[in-house]
Amino acid sequence: MKRRDRARAQLASTLLEQSRAKEAADIQEALIKENSPILSDSNYAASLWNNLGNSYRVLGKLDDARNAFERALQFNSDMNNDEK
Repeated sequence: MKRRDRARAQLASTLLEQSRAKEAADIQEALIKENSPILSDSNYAASLWNNLGNSYRVLGKLDDARNAFERALQFNSDMNNDEK
């Protein structure tokens, strides 16, 4: 499951790079909604939320983008605290 979800997250990133933000956001939202096992890894969680924020930004969903970026920062903060 974790390997498949990592592949899905990578696919979403690739779709975003190809200006297919709606498709990317759909995958990213699904991974979050499903509480994917990759979310237990702070690095993957931060990356997923950050990429979702970028997808929303491209789609013009600026409030959603800001919320997603804030979630990504929470995971980055958690990682920094773990390193201390």
